[in-house]
Amino acid sequence: MHDLTAMRIFVRVAEAGSFAAAARGLGLSTSVVSHHVAKLERSLGTALLQRTTRRIGLTEAGGRYLPRANAILEESDALLHEMQALGASPSGRLRVSVPPGIAESLAAPAILEFMDDYDGMTVALDVTDRVVDLVAEGYDAAIRTGALTDSSEKARRIADLAFTVCASPDYIARRGAPLRPGDLAGHDIVHWFTRSGRSVWTFVRGDDAVDITVTGRLITNSMPSLLAATKSGMGIAALPDFAVGPPLADGSLVSLLGDYTVIGLPIWITWPVSRIEPRKLRLLIDHLVAAFDARRP
Repeated sequence: MHDLTAMRIFVRVAEAGSFAAAARGLGLSTSVVSHHVAKLERSLGTALLQRTTRRIGLTEAGGRYLPRANAILEESDALLHEMQALGASPSGRLRVSVPPGIAESLAAPAILEFMDDYDGMTVALDVTDRVVDLVAEGYDAAIRTGALTDSSEKARRIADLAFTVCASPDYIARRGAPLRPGDLAGHDIVHWFTRSGRSVWTFVRGDDAVDITVTGRLITNSMPSLLAATKSGMGIAALPDFAVGPPLADGSLVSLLGDYTVIGLPIWITWPVSRIEPRKLRLLIDHLVAAFDARRP
């Protein structure tokens, strides 16, 4: 069986390049450090270090052993951290990036519920449509929609964003209702912000799919503004299902092109890769998955 103490001391000696420097860092005597390394080498049946009068170097076996030993020690520390945290209520701070489209209606209410459950938690909620660099900018997690491009991050799919094409009764009375996706070219459109001012809506019926490029009369990254503009009769919108339930129910919006399905977007939560994932982050991820699922129409 491996002696984790001896393994940890060996790693410190290898990193420091001397028994004396490692001993000072560990608060041990040089003889104790040397004893543990020698005991480890005996148990493995091979020399890990080359000892010279000036510096300690790694043997071939030591070069192979060091990275694996580091991985074992990191995993051991992660396990200890996790076990110690099991009985404690999470506390501390999480910094989370959320896109504006789902912040008000989905993410913020779910995060507020999480904070009610764990009153020791503080959350810095950054509402932005910019794709932040989690590590470089110090974020614990980000909620994102669509295809993910950074394979270096961990990710979990927490929902699928479905859309309904709709307009107000007043708009339909004035302009008529489109019967097929291609008819949208003759209508006023309000849609989510894109830098080009254009948006592509993908319609599916049976085995057929068609992409329709629309140009917005109003383009905004505010979901309340998009909803208000559609209800006021400014144009036709493809709105996420979580936002249109009440206005469809009370008649202030009418669903259009019901024979077609509008392709939605996946919603992800992403976080940096780390051997030790804070329990508070895992709890937030689990809470968001459950909360988004509960809000599906």
